[in-house]
Amino acid sequence: MRLPINQLLKIKRQQNLDKSDSFCLQDIDFKKIKLHHSQPMANIQSAKKRARQALTRNSLKSSQRAAVRTAIKGVEEAISSKDSELAKTNFKSTQKLIDKMANKKVISKNSAGRQKSRLNKAIKLIS
Repeated sequence: MRLPINQLLKIKRQQNLDKSDSFCLQDIDFKKIKLHHSQPMANIQSAKKRARQALTRNSLKSSQRAAVRTAIKGVEEAISSKDSELAKTNFKSTQKLIDKMANKKVISKNSAGRQKSRLNKAIKLIS
């Protein structure tokens, strides 16, 4: 269970652990903690399955979006170093990746087009 520091300190105060200056996670009784979730847990089987699917899809799409951002940064670094050949080769692979993620609906088609357009425009300026 991952809790932010401010929430741990709040729990420390609630459970009267202020007597010592330092505390560790073993000092906290996690059974008394009520975490607030943004959505209530589903009761219907199909809704439970949808919740599970949403979690797996979100984790997959997060890594795919990160891959797109990393590829874009590679092109932008080549552009900032004014290396047009490296920028063009990186752009080709990045363009392919952006299109693939747009088809998988990881990013929207408009966002994909905008990113490709901006990168292409920047590459043309340094060429």
